[in-house]
Amino acid sequence: MNNLLIFFALPIATILLAIVLQKVLRSPILVGITFFAIYLIVTFAAFDANFLVVAIALTILAFITAVLTNIAVSYTHLTLPTNSL
Repeated sequence: MNNLLIFFALPIATILLAIVLQKVLRSPILVGITFFAIYLIVTFAAFDANFLVVAIALTILAFITAVLTNIAVSYTHLTLPTNSL
């Protein structure tokens, strides 16, 4: 059960929440810092120090997702036609 949480549920939740936070904050660095702070608290509140490696990996995943979301949003703003009347 614990492996399912670490290898499936947390990465999917990280990706989805990173996209949402990127749309709200509009800064990939702030998204990464926020996820690192949350996972650091969870590491020492619910898990042991071995989970710190997973927390760092999930933080990197959140940052990469935020950067890719930022690139996708800026690309779509450049390519979508505008309706000017």
